[in-house]
Amino acid sequence: MSDFSNMTAKQFVVKGYFTAALVMIFFIIGCSVGIDIHSKCAVAKDSKLYTNLRDTLSYGLTSGITTMAVLTVIRFMGGAEPTMKPVALMYALVGVITSGMTIGMFYKCKDDVSGDRKKALETFAWLSLFMSIIGGGIVLMIN
Repeated sequence: MSDFSNMTAKQFVVKGYFTAALVMIFFIIGCSVGIDIHSKCAVAKDSKLYTNLRDTLSYGLTSGITTMAVLTVIRFMGGAEPTMKPVALMYALVGVITSGMTIGMFYKCKDDVSGDRKKALETFAWLSLFMSIIGGGIVLMIN
């Protein structure tokens, strides 16, 4: 059994990491769903607007994965406490925007998708939106 008597309480606590990670995960899901919808939709592929939105979602996906990886490494090194709240708030805000783009693209292309896949895409698009809003609210309530 390990002896934790020489460790300080700060080494056990990282405020807001879980909430920030949750917000970023749903941001990544929202971006992924939007990219998937665009790849299977003829109307979106022919539209300059939706192609630009897909590019924005691709950049968001890249930044979300990279930020998540970097913050996870920082957390395990013990220095992430001051950075979690602003990053989580930023990703909550951007998550609401990208989820809105994904939902708009879904309803534009809903005729190209059918069955369980249609239900899954719509569910994850809306779930990403709601979790971004809820996660942002939780982050604001954390001291």
